[in-house]
Amino acid sequence: MTPPTQKSGRDDEGARGRGDDWVAAGTGFSESVLAVKSEGSLWAWGRNEFGELGLADTVARDRPVRVPHVVDCACVAVGGFFSLAIDRDGALWTWGLNHLGQLGVGEISDDGAPARVTICGRGLPTATAKADVKVRPGETGRFAFSIEDPQRSAVLVTVVVRTLELDLLQRWRLGDKPTNVDLAENLACDLPPGDYLWYVYAIGADGYKQPRSRTARLTVRPKGLLRRQTRGQRSPMNDTTDPPGEGVPAEVTLGREDD
Repeated sequence: MTPPTQKSGRDDEGARGRGDDWVAAGTGFSESVLAVKSEGSLWAWGRNEFGELGLADTVARDRPVRVPHVVDCACVAVGGFFSLAIDRDGALWTWGLNHLGQLGVGEISDDGAPARVTICGRGLPTATAKADVKVRPGETGRFAFSIEDPQRSAVLVTVVVRTLELDLLQRWRLGDKPTNVDLAENLACDLPPGDYLWYVYAIGADGYKQPRSRTARLTVRPKGLLRRQTRGQRSPMNDTTDPPGEGVPAEVTLGREDD
């Protein structure tokens, strides 16, 4: 078997904290490791053939990398190419190999991002980002999304902006929104030019967040930056900015918005 590709995870010194505050750890057949720090952060490293590190990819890591999807982690376990964690609220999260349904999420497909295991029939709402957003600094962008929930007429909605490394930058709590319709909000992004990711989350009346949401791209464009135009294209109607940069994931899944 070909060894997995190694990658140094993003992990600055300030985020790591002390090296002596680990409180729980686990490893297993898959040669991957999960560990929990005293403040509840979850870290992973090692083999990652089926996404068992919970980092939404299949790239191995040779040093601890924080798993952004699970916060306030209490304990962990590692199985055969899949992983489990329980947070301090008692919620169970699973990810990795799922060819036999071992993740317990109602699907038979691998998942590299932690998904919350829920009791059948609870009926969590699901939220989906509908389109990429393009805006200039200080201007307002239009965030389009939809929410599906067969059991409720309205749910609480939150929109979150993160860096490509999943660091939280901006959050809007939108309050109650109707379900089963296409929605859009005009929101002002106070961010420097660059590419970001935005998520929409739905929270049911019972307080449970949906286990994951689809992610779209937010591109903040420099003011006054125009495409090169040929002589025949020079017109005020062609006031368009450069296209967004390359290398932004089209979709990323995330378990919780409040980490």
